[in-house]
Amino acid sequence: MLKKAFSPQTKILFALIASGFFVICLITLLALNGLKYKYDTNLSSRAYKINFLQDVKNFYTKIVFLQKFENFSDEYQKMLTSWQHYKDFEEQDNALNTLEGIYQRLFLQDSIKEKESLDSLIIQWIATIDKNILQTPSLITQTKQAHNQNLLLHSFEMNSQIDTILQLQTRISFIQDMMTDSIYSTTLWFLCAFMALVVFGTLYFVALILRFIRNVNLNLQQIIQDQTQTLKQTNKNLQRTIDHEIEQSRKKDQIMYQQARLASMGEMIQNIAHQWRQPLNSLIILIQSFKIKYDSNNLSKEFVATQTADALRIAKNMSDTIENFRNFFHPNINKAKFSLSKSIEDSIGLIYPTLQQNNIQIYFDKKNDIEFFGYENAFSQIVLNLIKNSQDVFVESQIKEGLIELVLESIDSQVTLYIMDNGGGIKINDVNKIFEPYFTTKHKSVGTGIGLYMVKQIIEKQMNGSIEVKNQQWHSKTLDKNFYGAIFVIKFSLNSE
Repeated sequence: MLKKAFSPQTKILFALIASGFFVICLITLLALNGLKYKYDTNLSSRAYKINFLQDVKNFYTKIVFLQKFENFSDEYQKMLTSWQHYKDFEEQDNALNTLEGIYQRLFLQDSIKEKESLDSLIIQWIATIDKNILQTPSLITQTKQAHNQNLLLHSFEMNSQIDTILQLQTRISFIQDMMTDSIYSTTLWFLCAFMALVVFGTLYFVALILRFIRNVNLNLQQIIQDQTQTLKQTNKNLQRTIDHEIEQSRKKDQIMYQQARLASMGEMIQNIAHQWRQPLNSLIILIQSFKIKYDSNNLSKEFVATQTADALRIAKNMSDTIENFRNFFHPNINKAKFSLSKSIEDSIGLIYPTLQQNNIQIYFDKKNDIEFFGYENAFSQIVLNLIKNSQDVFVESQIKEGLIELVLESIDSQVTLYIMDNGGGIKINDVNKIFEPYFTTKHKSVGTGIGLYMVKQIIEKQMNGSIEVKNQQWHSKTLDKNFYGAIFVIKFSLNSE
């Protein structure tokens, strides 16, 4: 009875509506699968490129240490292989990419131009890095033959250039994601418009297509379930990526900390050389006095005893200098209680000859002796870096009478250390930028931009404290005078352990 009620025209229209729904489902599946494929392809290509660039960056990060071993050639060849893989890497082309390219040229011309511009910049940087890579073996050879600082500068330059490519690559990925989102939005609007037309047509035949709608609903539920599973898997992959990046950041901090320690070691060696110069001259004079007395037949037992005692005293002072240096660079594996005042005084003693040489006065005002449970060497590194920072300011600004004053005080369990100078303050608007990695206001030959960054990391992560810096006038209780300059304020609790 129901079948007889429908005319041939109605059946044809019903068939057209059913076909319309079928087309909608088909286009939706193709669009979703195409977008998923594009997303997976972009993600994998980014990961491959970043891994290849990271291999090259890791090589130039540890190149300073490779010069001491025989496996430089192997590491160099591995780096060249990763670099060649990066340059040769190409995304696979398919029909979806062709359709996407047509759409982009019609509606996303600005994004295409920007992407092509970024690609051109990457090609230029690749050419620059190719030239620098060819110079690496010669720099290694020079370093083996003589003390050459060019290798360290070369390493920093290469890492900077690779970081630039990574930034450009990140921008290109952002543009690709933006274009993919545009395609997705356009597809969604097209599907919505087409579905609206079909729905309006189906209002006349609701009784005939209820079962068909239920089937479509089941299909949509399945699609949603599939997409939910896909999103869950994507979230898991994203979490793994985040964990990996956190681990890489931790490794980078360790490398930067080691670089800061090596820089301090070079400065301490210079201080030891300065401290040993006068005792060595005294020993030379003592040795010459023995010969003079012997030649003149005036070598007495009393003279030998006196001169021997003086020589032993001088030798002991030189030995103490080496012992202080060794204690400073001996790694602390476990935490231990130590005196903050003594640690500060020892740190001042290590750098004091250099301060004297540059006509810099330093005073330490301690309210009381404070014991702290932690890593003594890490604390000494903080004090040395901040004193060295003030010294560099005096030298660079050609300040003839530099002054550094340290004040250590505690209220209840809260410890505060002030490190102040009369260097005129930090010459930037946002003074807190000095704690960012690789940021420096000094000349490249003086500063690397990692010293103050490591100071902040040690205070926050190892001591659970904080550090701030400000430019203001301060009063020296030792000299009873007012000065203007930078003030570093370090705060931490004795109960942080």
